[in-house]
Amino acid sequence: MLDTPSDKPGLASNAVTARKPTPVLIALSGLPGVGKTTVARQVSAEIGAVHVRIDTIEAAMARSGIVDRAGGWDAVPEAGYRIAYAMASDFLSAGHDVVADSVNPLGITRQAGQRSPGRREPHSSRSR
Repeated sequence: MLDTPSDKPGLASNAVTARKPTPVLIALSGLPGVGKTTVARQVSAEIGAVHVRIDTIEAAMARSGIVDRAGGWDAVPEAGYRIAYAMASDFLSAGHDVVADSVNPLGITRQAGQRSPGRREPHSSRSR
């Protein structure tokens, strides 16, 4: 007689857990208006990933008064990127694939691509 999931509690969930691959981070970066978000939306929908979009985070920060985007990219703080990194890290830790898209204007964004995706970005000790 074959054992089935109903015969052994937890067998099905153990099998699913054993086969689950390591979560994947797909990072898209480039110049504004080249189609990063369009590609990220399509890819995340096709693979069932979470889409983390820096523009959405920055827009929410601007609406809340946290940041004034009137000064252009020079006025965009690292905070939006740090929030995106923290969100992506949390989603990956929870087992979700992540597709992230952003322009790559700051040193922090270029350095992030050189680190392991599971490594958390340290908090800045820089004063305002």
